[in-house]
Amino acid sequence: MRASSHTEAPNNENLIAPVLVFVVFPIFLWLSTKRNYHSNKRLGETIEYQFYKEYLVVKGESFSTESTWDKIYKVTQTKNWVFIWQSRQAANIIPRRDIWEGDLTHLKEILEGHKVKNNLYTLTNVR
Repeated sequence: MRASSHTEAPNNENLIAPVLVFVVFPIFLWLSTKRNYHSNKRLGETIEYQFYKEYLVVKGESFSTESTWDKIYKVTQTKNWVFIWQSRQAANIIPRRDIWEGDLTHLKEILEGHKVKNNLYTLTNVR
């Protein structure tokens, strides 16, 4: 009796799901996001944020909104961005380079006064 060293050829059907998940879906998502960005004129507008003691004003060229601080879910900061979260999934995104240190300090004071969860820090607070 002789042992067989038979090896099966790879099954291409097993590759379909990973290719879809790791190649096709990200490409589709990127193209869809790009198309939506270019079709929504508001996304390309210059946006101004004004931080008042009782509310936040967001103004674009074609819109203006006011939100009281109790409607803000939280505010988070990374090295390059500040996120003003309206909910767990939606946020206004501000480039960190566009916010002066004094404005960031003022915003932190407002948020703490209204008990809005935040992780804001200024460069003077970082060593």
